[in-house]
Order: sequence, then structure tokens, then C-alpha cells
Amino acid sequence: MNRWISRAFALLSVPAVFVSILAVPAPAQAATVSVPDSFTFTGSGWGHGIGMSQVGARGQAAEGRTAKQILEYYYTGASVASFRDDMDLRVSMAYLKTSMRMRVEGLTSTPARATIVVGTKTVKLTEKDVAVISVVGTQTQVKRNGVLVATGSPIVVRWSGTRNPGANGSAPAVLNATTASTFDGDGHRYRYGKFELRGKYSSVVKRTTLTAVNVVRLHDEYLKGVAEVPSSWPAASLQAQVVAARSYALVKYRAGVRGGCWCHVFKDTRDLVFAGYLKESSYMGERWAVAVKATNVSATSSQTVLFQGAPAQAFFFHSTGGRTQNAEDVWGEKVSYLRSVDDHWSLDPKYDSSFALW
Repeated sequence: MNRWISRAFALLSVPAVFVSILAVPAPAQAATVSVPDSFTFTGSGWGHGIGMSQVGARGQAAEGRTAKQILEYYYTGASVASFRDDMDLRVSMAYLKTSMRMRVEGLTSTPARATIVVGTKTVKLTEKDVAVISVVGTQTQVKRNGVLVATGSPIVVRWSGTRNPGANGSAPAVLNATTASTFDGDGHRYRYGKFELRGKYSSVVKRTTLTAVNVVRLHDEYLKGVAEVPSSWPAASLQAQVVAARSYALVKYRAGVRGGCWCHVFKDTRDLVFAGYLKESSYMGERWAVAVKATNVSATSSQTVLFQGAPAQAFFFHSTGGRTQNAEDVWGEKVSYLRSVDDHWSLDPKYDSSFALW
């Protein structure tokens, strides 16, 4: 969410400086001046500056503040309290694509299984099988190991070891699902939920394309895959990030399914970065999973940033030049809980060695 927006603002800032220089009236008789060979801009921070500073949260956690204290500091007038979050969230895995490759991969010695259901037809997959779901013209086709085995839409994919595995059993597994031509890399393995795919006519590209979503429970399954901060950071800062991400996702869920992507949120910086199983299985990933669990209040509700009783759109970003921004000063619209506050932690190199000064 943060890096994409920050780059846009970085690009906008340079022309603004250039225009202001040109706008200065020229004197009647210009003095002779020397033009330097180069000049340097200096500053600090990275991101849009609205809401919670992730580096600031890290610094506050290191000083002993709790996640609740951090969140209520950055979201002025908001409160952290329990809110229901056990609904299924639809996360976009493919949008305006033509095909997706899939295979099931076991996490133990017990063989993993998966099924692809197309209408009344069920296609079974073992760990040796590769499925390709693609749009050909207006048809959505399923091929297993290169052989066409089903045609139709929508399509539901389940695999073993999930909350609702169907007939696939309880063996722990991930679904390796990618729109790339190979399965190489680690960022497209999914441990939870199910996949839903369909061929859908797109008015954007004027043809039928493949749309795919990972349907996961927001309460824990989705949040375990959100990859917005390093898992090595202090526990309170991780918990603050979990709660902010939950609050943001709840606002998106309550807005309804987006027609174009058939989703509530995208898996990239258009919303929150969702890395799937990679987040909890990578270096110190268990600390992130612990932080998610620590924010759960019951099986159906969790700590959430609330404003006037409803989930707040808890924007966050990497770091500042020492102070966060009022929403209206950046995006033109005032939001009561997105006010400017001190963020001196972002200027401390021990918390942010990359952007405390640039």
C-alpha cells in the first residue's frame, strides 16, 4: 500500500519545485550568476505520511508502549476495541489474466491432495500433477498434465489440510498457484482457504479474462499472510501492524465485492501486500503468526481500530520526516482520526537506517 503511493508523491514533488523557480519574476537586468555543476535534495521518510508510521510504531514499541497505545496515538480520537472479524475475505490472485498454473505441495511426508470442481465435474490432483486453468476465447478450460479435462465457470479449488478441504483430507499442504510460466520462487504458495476462478468479460481489455481469488478468513488466515513489516520487529509494533491491517481490510469488506476483480482487496500495494504462506514460513515468521493470535479476542472477534463504533480506514506508511500529515493536506479531504502528530522516531537511524536521512 505504501511504496506505490509514496513513489507517486515523490514524482509529483520535483515538478512542483521546478515550477516555483520559474514563477519568480526576472529582474530588469539579470545579474551574472554561476550555475553549479550539481545540487542535492535532502530529506527523510518514505510514504504518504497519513496514519500510522511503521518506523514510529517500531520506535514506540522499543520504548515500551503497547500496541493499543501506539494505535491510539497515530489514529487521533479512535479507540482499539473488539470487533467481529470472522468473515471470509476475497483476495485477488489474478486480474485481467489469461491463465493460472496450480499444483498441490505437501508440508509433511503424508501425501497432499487437491480437487478442482467445475459444475458437477471433479478433477483430482496429486502432488505429481500440474493443472492449468485458462481462458480460450470465451471458454474457461482446465487441463491436467496437458490434457483438457473440464470446461466451464466458475471453478472452485480446495486442497488438503485447510479449514474445509472437501474430500482431500487433513494432510498439511499449500496450493502453489501462479500466473507465471513456472512455479519458481516462493511468493505464491497459499496455506488457507480456497480458490475461486472464473472467466469474465472485461470492459477494460474488451475480451474474456481469468479472474481468481483466494477466499480466506480475515480473523487469522488472511492476516497471517500480510507482509508489510519485518517479523523481527518488537512484538508490540507487529501487533499494531496486525490491528491496522485488520481495520483496513474490514473497511474494504464492508464496502462489498468489487465487480472488476471479484474481490474485496488486491494482494499487492493497491491494498495490503499479501504474501500467503511465505510470510509465516520465512525468517522469524512465527513471530508474525504469534502477533496475529495475540490480537484475537475470541474465535469470532479481534482488536480493531474503531472510530465512532465502526472500523477506521487505518492507513499506514513506512516513515516520516518527523511528523505525520493531516489527510486533507495530502489527499484533500479531512478525516477526523487522520491528524498530524509528532513522529520523531522516524528521524532516528537506529530505527530506520535507510530513510532517517536521504
